[in-house]
Amino acid sequence: MIGRLLGLPISELRLYFLKFSVQHLHGPATITVGDNEAIALCVIKDGESLVKAFIDHYLQLGFKHIVFLDNGSIDSTPDIIKSHPHTTLVACSKPFSQYYVIFKNYLIQTFGQGKWCVIADVDEFLAFPGHRSLKDILEYLDRGQYNTVCIQMLDLFSRQGLPLPAQKEEPKQAPKQNWTLENLQSVFCHYDLNNLDRRRYVRRFQPKIHPAHRFLYGGIRKTVFGRSCFLTKEAMFLADHSTRLRTSHLLIRSRPADFSAVFFHYKFTEDFYTSTAKAVKAENHWRNSAEYKAYWAVLQANNQQTKLVLYQPSSYKLNKVDDLIEQAFLFVSTEFAEFLRQGDAA
Repeated sequence: MIGRLLGLPISELRLYFLKFSVQHLHGPATITVGDNEAIALCVIKDGESLVKAFIDHYLQLGFKHIVFLDNGSIDSTPDIIKSHPHTTLVACSKPFSQYYVIFKNYLIQTFGQGKWCVIADVDEFLAFPGHRSLKDILEYLDRGQYNTVCIQMLDLFSRQGLPLPAQKEEPKQAPKQNWTLENLQSVFCHYDLNNLDRRRYVRRFQPKIHPAHRFLYGGIRKTVFGRSCFLTKEAMFLADHSTRLRTSHLLIRSRPADFSAVFFHYKFTEDFYTSTAKAVKAENHWRNSAEYKAYWAVLQANNQQTKLVLYQPSSYKLNKVDDLIEQAFLFVSTEFAEFLRQGDAA
């Protein structure tokens, strides 16, 4: 046994030993799902402003259960999660900078095996093209022998902009608003597709990817912050014993379906300034928080202002998911489009 462990890469060793550091706090340790049912998985810390809306969204979408791994919240996040019967909460204090992908793989391997899963951050709210139920979507995926759905992150923002503190104030924790799902959707309802870079979806040793799939980069974060952030995630999948995330965005192996879904990404809420300051100080995100340092530079360059406006003349108001197909942000194959039409006709 020890010999086999010593031959594993460091990420697999950390994954193996992580189970000894995880504490179970709430909800069932074993989750049973029926045919065409799915669960949601989330690594979270200090997410009290969004977690109620997140739970409501995924349960309304049809997910049977939500499993959270809390990485040291000091706000009311754990209490909010515990108040919901369709949740499980585990906790681990390992450093996020070393374990951010391993935490997710732990959730997949511990709770997800044999199940359809979506793994989402607390600011990522899944939506599908068309008007079919989650059950119908899962039936389609199983019929096509797909095991992955490509999800594109759509950054949403308010027309009013990001609040900034007075120039000489220290970055304090902004008063958090515990968003309801309805209020979140009504306030953060604009997006912008300028500076969106569409690249060929190339995955080594995976030749059967639909040619219309694209890796997406940039968008409003490139326009405002100069960052060509990667927006594509292989974050919905049928998990088995070998399912692993290679990075926080991509699986080691996948068979992506012939359509893409969307994460409505609520990154730019009222606490963006203070959360960015924390990430810059801790350097606990990818490449020592390089992305957050770019955000911070722009926020500081605008510190004479009371807000940073993200809304552009080219911005859209979000109406329906299918608009994103016409705008070449999402895609559906002719087969999936026919599947949607059959549902509309039924």
